[in-house]
Amino acid sequence: MLALALLATQSVKAQSQKFGFVDASRVFDTIPQMDTLRSALNIYQQGIYTSLGQSEADIQKKYQEYQSIQSGPVTAQTQQKLEITENLIKSMQQNLELDKQQAQSNLEQKQYALLLPLNLYINKQIESIAKSKGYSHILSSAPTNMYYSVNDNEDITADIIKIMFDNAPKVQATPQPK
Repeated sequence: MLALALLATQSVKAQSQKFGFVDASRVFDTIPQMDTLRSALNIYQQGIYTSLGQSEADIQKKYQEYQSIQSGPVTAQTQQKLEITENLIKSMQQNLELDKQQAQSNLEQKQYALLLPLNLYINKQIESIAKSKGYSHILSSAPTNMYYSVNDNEDITADIIKIMFDNAPKVQATPQPK
């Protein structure tokens, strides 16, 4: 009898939970703030590419210098210049690779900093809509998350997008210092 009572209790709990879902990718693809954010990221990225491009040009220039020394007469002095220039080129290439890795990290940090206010706002709105519609859980249908919904009228994506168009904070090109 106790087992039957426990099963009945679990069944009632399962029936009282209401699941909804939001298509987070669609929210971010649709809201107008993303245009500003993408523009800010593109400007930032172009600055990074310009800097990396200059480093690549410097390496190319040094390599041409190396080839020029190499095409001349072979003496002890030119052999020493070749070794020094070769080591310098290797060092410049290593530094460029480190700079590329750092640039990628900086770009990801910039993207996170720009997205954070929107993420916080969207999460707050999802929570508010979920409570007002009586959902106990909202799942994201982003590519990495699994969800299951047999009823499309539990999708609150359109509600979030409407709020984002009407009331969301403006995206700034650079995050405010804390």
